[in-house]
Amino acid sequence: MTAGGMTVGRVNALGIAGLCALGLLTGCGPQTPSQVVPGPTSSPAEGGQAADVWVFNTWSAEQGADYQEPKGLVLTEFTSLNEIEWTSWEPDEATGSGDLTGTWCLPPDCGGGPFPVTVRLSDPQEVAGRSYYTRYELPEIEQQLPEKIYEKVGYDEFSGRLQLPQG
Repeated sequence: MTAGGMTVGRVNALGIAGLCALGLLTGCGPQTPSQVVPGPTSSPAEGGQAADVWVFNTWSAEQGADYQEPKGLVLTEFTSLNEIEWTSWEPDEATGSGDLTGTWCLPPDCGGGPFPVTVRLSDPQEVAGRSYYTRYELPEIEQQLPEKIYEKVGYDEFSGRLQLPQG
């Protein structure tokens, strides 16, 4: 069958290709404010002091960058924190609270996310002359996350190793 000199199959293929290209340019669908995770507001590390501790973060820096007290933090490929307010950033541990989001929490199954949680970074390790937190934990996650989501995801997603720079 033809339509304007082109076969319908070819028109459909061109239409699908155009929609795919548009999807790549605009993202993976509509984003509501609760789905958009702002990047860190502190700037990537430049210089730094020997006693400072950093976190290697891939949020808004695909190759990763060094940050202190970031507003957004990628914990795993599935889980991120945003709107983080740090209450401490010490040589051995950093503590804060922020909004937890993840690919495990997409509408309609999310039940009201993002979820306010407490985060703790710890276990600093030196890489290429700079100290980085290597572990994260959401210590009160069982009380801060709806039970059905906690059971679906499991604790392993909420405690683990942070990515480190290649050094």
